[in-house]
Amino acid sequence: MLQPNNKTDSIVNAVLQGINGLFEHFGDDIEVSQLNSFYDTMTRECIKISKCFEVLLSIFKHHARLFREKLSKDSALRMYMWQFDNKSSLEALCSVYKVVLEASENPESILVSEVVPHTASRSVVIKLAALNIVILSGTRLTGEVTQCAVELELLLKNKKLSYEEANTISWSINSNASNSESMLLTAIMYSDNLPSSMRDDIIVNGILKASEDVRKTMISKQDIDYKVLSKVLSKIETSIENDAENLDKRQLEMIINQLKMLKSKSVMDTKDARIFQKDVTMFLGLKI
Repeated sequence: MLQPNNKTDSIVNAVLQGINGLFEHFGDDIEVSQLNSFYDTMTRECIKISKCFEVLLSIFKHHARLFREKLSKDSALRMYMWQFDNKSSLEALCSVYKVVLEASENPESILVSEVVPHTASRSVVIKLAALNIVILSGTRLTGEVTQCAVELELLLKNKKLSYEEANTISWSINSNASNSESMLLTAIMYSDNLPSSMRDDIIVNGILKASEDVRKTMISKQDIDYKVLSKVLSKIETSIENDAENLDKRQLEMIINQLKMLKSKSVMDTKDARIFQKDVTMFLGLKI
């Protein structure tokens, strides 16, 4: 069914879409020999068809673990995937390297030879993919990348950042790195130092897309500066008014639920806290 020589690109693409869905429910029940055979056809034949590339990336993103042995040996495929500068490639690369590094006896050598060089890429997408892979590897190199993020946070407090630096800030917030919470708070407090066209994306989408732990801590920690929370609330409300259709409704609902919980604490011990409680009441009244 997948041999492209006697089928149109659309048919091959449709078959791959079906297999992608099949893996979702029955991937663990398929014999290894069949998975290996499919992998060979997919990476030797189907990958040459431009119309099929997105679904192949989706397969790697969601089901890379099914091909652990093949991916671990296929450095050529990994090198090939670094050529593509788009979000789908980033997500697929992260999934592939997660599987490969977990299976490797020497993950640092793979990181040094294949991933670390891309942390200096001029492409924001490729650079963020490389940084994300390193930070999630849990190796010695993770600490080095985290330290770079800490240094960038200090820069944010003291000068206006370039677009490249701001993109790295965004990555740090969304990657659930060890300093994600601190970076998000700093981005809010020093938002004037971010490029004006990126502020709402970094702060509002940063809150919506951050891990639940980071987000919950950010907007409910006991020692939070209520001026920060009021600023967050204002930016979220502005984003809803200006771009409601493109916001993640599930994440927004989680934010609203957390705000309800925070409001129920009835913290009224300072002027800033009382102002924030009023802002939350008005916000929830509009959104419920």
